[in-house]
Amino acid sequence: FSAPLPSSINDILKKRIRHLHLATNPVRIQYCTQEIVIFREDLLQKLCRYCIKLPSDNLPMHLCHTLVTQAHLSPLPVYMTPIYWAYDHALHLYP
Repeated sequence: FSAPLPSSINDILKKRIRHLHLATNPVRIQYCTQEIVIFREDLLQKLCRYCIKLPSDNLPMHLCHTLVTQAHLSPLPVYMTPIYWAYDHALHLYP
């Protein structure tokens, strides 16, 4: 999890941009009956870095499949990507 922006920067942004909403990472947006999860991290690069054999085609589809089957935004082992356990529930993907 990244640190929030300082309040001095928040104040400047809020004065210049109307209807500004600053969110956490990851953020969950409810739209009608759908839940949209936005997560700021280059997961594809991380998975490729630790992959033994890279798939030859459609890497984004492989990433989506991995995230959906594991139902978690951090699919790598803990020694590769440490997790702050108090907030691990925020990284879960529910059907």
